[in-house]
Amino acid sequence: MIKKLFFSGILFLANFILIRAQETQNFKSFWNKGYHLESNDGNFKMKFGGRIQQHWSFSSQDEVIDNLFGKPFNGSEFRRIRFYNSGSLYNFISYKLQLDFAGGETTIKDVYISVNKLPIVGKFTIGHFKEPFGLDQYNSSNDMSFIERASNFDITPGRNNGFMFSNTAFHENFTWAIATFRDTDNFGKTSVGNKYNFTGRITVLPFLNKEKNKLLHLGLAYSYRTPDENKYSLESRPEAHLLTSYINTGIIDLVDNVQLTGIEVALTLNSLAIQSEYIHSKVNRKNLLENYNFYGYYIEASYFLTGEHKNYSKKVGYFKRVSPKSNFNPTGKGIGAIELVARFSSADYSDKSIEGGLLNDTTFGINWHLNPATKFSFDYTSAKLKTIGISNIFQMKFQVAF
Repeated sequence: MIKKLFFSGILFLANFILIRAQETQNFKSFWNKGYHLESNDGNFKMKFGGRIQQHWSFSSQDEVIDNLFGKPFNGSEFRRIRFYNSGSLYNFISYKLQLDFAGGETTIKDVYISVNKLPIVGKFTIGHFKEPFGLDQYNSSNDMSFIERASNFDITPGRNNGFMFSNTAFHENFTWAIATFRDTDNFGKTSVGNKYNFTGRITVLPFLNKEKNKLLHLGLAYSYRTPDENKYSLESRPEAHLLTSYINTGIIDLVDNVQLTGIEVALTLNSLAIQSEYIHSKVNRKNLLENYNFYGYYIEASYFLTGEHKNYSKKVGYFKRVSPKSNFNPTGKGIGAIELVARFSSADYSDKSIEGGLLNDTTFGINWHLNPATKFSFDYTSAKLKTIGISNIFQMKFQVAF
């Protein structure tokens, strides 16, 4: 029902606007990584887009891991199937509506309204969106260098209902965001109670050379969280969505608060990019019970054989879509962009009386950017569960995003 209403609403709105645009000739339409419709005076802008991401995964693992978690699932899935509409109204109001249909049910992703160009605070956003925490988390799944995010990603908060103030300073070389959220399910429903979370992030560019495509990004994020029902848990799988979780803290009860800290570093030197994050979770419990500390980190590198470079957005402090110097053309000379990638990641969910496990993943891959909308990815991951065994994972991703 939701799917029918969404598609019907989008089609009706698009047809209405197109008819009005033709009647009044006050609108222009064009394609730029998605279908755009804009009024000639700039007061109204709309974009329609979506993404298809199909994953294939083939794994083999040591017998002891088979005994613990069962045989790995080798197969495929539609990891993401999304449609969205975004735009701006009367210059100062912007919005986004994005739904995901992967997995057989409809869930919401980004659904928010923003008021822009406010004095001092810049932008005010309210709705359902990503909490401002981490570089890997902020990068869109369309634009990631790897098929899956690093295993320590599970420590970071995801999308929730909340409101946020954000802005830039010093010629956009500095960004900041501060927000409060309620824990929310995939349908935008918050839990009952009065628990709120507070999250903030700052980024700075101490070095930037646009002409030579060189920059140094530094970021710091913090989140103070009061879990619902005073319970908290973490779990992570190897960097393959079709596998089960290998490390798990179990449910920790009588939790007073959880404090998350994230540190980010990214360096680009034209076609070479190096990126790293460290994320720490401190679990503080009530009644003088023992506290716990869990952490994770990764370091990754990418290199474009065809001369492209990472596309950094100063306005938001993270990386966006890569456009090949020449799009793939089987009848011409274009081959697209070829990117080599490598990453080591680690997540440790063991501390004191909790033996959640230590997972180390080493990944090598190649991305073929056929054009700005199409990317094929191939990754190999060696996932080592400390003192237990190793899994070998080969994955492929086929993506169209616009």
